[in-house]
Parts: sequence; C-alpha cells; structure tokens
Amino acid sequence: RPVLPGVVEIAGLHIPEPKPLPKDLKDFMDGAEHGVILMSFGSNVGSSWFVEGFENTILSAFRQLPQRVLWKWDRDLPNIPPNVKLSQWLPQNDILVHPKIRLFITHCGILSTQEAIYRRVPILALPVFCDQMDNAVSLARQNLTIRLDPQSITTDQLLDTIQEILSNPVYKRNIERMGDLMTDMPLTSRQQAVFWSEYAIRHQGAAHLHSAAADMSWTQLLLLDVVATGLLIFLVVLWLVKYLFLSVLRRFIFFISKFKVD
Repeated sequence: RPVLPGVVEIAGLHIPEPKPLPKDLKDFMDGAEHGVILMSFGSNVGSSWFVEGFENTILSAFRQLPQRVLWKWDRDLPNIPPNVKLSQWLPQNDILVHPKIRLFITHCGILSTQEAIYRRVPILALPVFCDQMDNAVSLARQNLTIRLDPQSITTDQLLDTIQEILSNPVYKRNIERMGDLMTDMPLTSRQQAVFWSEYAIRHQGAAHLHSAAADMSWTQLLLLDVVATGLLIFLVVLWLVKYLFLSVLRRFIFFISKFKVD
C-alpha cells in the first residue's frame, strides 16, 4: 500500500536468529517421517475464543494425518493422538526453521504471518478477530493460503484443506517467492531500523521527509477547494447552456407565433 516518504517499512524486525530446539521438540521433529505441522494461535487467542467441540474437531483431523503435529494450546486435553504434541508454549521461530516443517496453521496475526513468510512455510489460515481477517483475505487473494472459519470448521474440511496445501505446489512456490521479496534487501530489517533512526538524528529529525499534507487544512487535504471550484464552473456552464437554450426557444416560439398570425 502507498506510504509517505517518512515511513520506512521494516517487516520482520521482531524475528531473531534461530536457536537450538529443546531436546524433546527436536527429537519429536527429527523423527517425523512425513514432516511436521505447527498449529498456533499466538499469545492472545486461547481456548475460550472457540466454540464448543472445536478441540474434538481438530484432534479428529490430526488423528488421521501421517504428519506429526505440534499444537500450542492453553490447556491439556484428553485422548491426544500419538502423532500430536500439545504444549502451552512453543518456540515458534525456531520450529519454523526446522527442515521437517511442512505447514503452519495460524490465526494470521501480523507477526506470525511475517515469520511464516520469512521462513517460507506454507500457511493455513484460521483467523479469529481484528486484523487477522484482513491478513487472511490478503494472503488468500495471492494464493498464499486457504482461509477457513474456525467457528464452523469440520474435520473433513480441515483434512481436505491440509491435503490441498501440502500437495499443491503453488502454495509452497508462492510463499517462497514472497519470502524472497521480503528478504532480498540491501539491509536487514534491524539494520534498516538502526540506519534510519541514526539518519533522523543526523539530520535533526529529517524535516525534508516530512509530508506537506501534515501542514494542510482538511479542506485542502481532501481537495475540497478544487472540487468546489470545479463544481462552480460546472454550474455556471450549465446555467449558461440553459439560458441560451431558453433564449433560442423563446425566439423560435415568437417566430412561429408571428408566422401563424401573418
């Protein structure tokens, strides 16, 4: 989207260098013959956000998968399938760089979305609220994900969608292309943040990048003065056309009346 000259995009600033996984997670992922799926709804979305039966729907789907699943969830659940590992906290960034990761099922929060793109991991979107909806729609529009409604999702729907994303190379190809666009920069996000912060200090706030729009009145910013002038000209021209038309019409009627009298 368009931004002003004084705005510098530094997406991915929060993404650190990956760290070694804890032994239990490393062993779980290393031993996954068919790969690993990560499911996480971030730190703000917990079990209370979902309808009753959501957990059973998800577990029923995971139970039928050949892949292993890491699921970040805020409470323990009974009857966990052997291919599923539940945890109240997971090192998401470190998991996404593991060579066995195949899919990230996420709420599409902006930070999680950036991490998935940065690490080039295909996404399955289950947005819950706020910006997550717009993020999911934007990703789906670019063929980077398939969006499902977590409040009405079914086991078959989830299974079919997972299979579609994993088997259709377009999603992996598109996420890799997007990741390349995000990372193919002369400076990293952190280096850009440092450079532009120091740049603003060196140039006393970088007033030359200050947008003139900030100093305009709202009528000028919305071009209401230009619109009003254009509207006035249009109305004057319209009045002149009407005046000329009526003048010609009156002369024509007068001529016809005089002709009949004669």
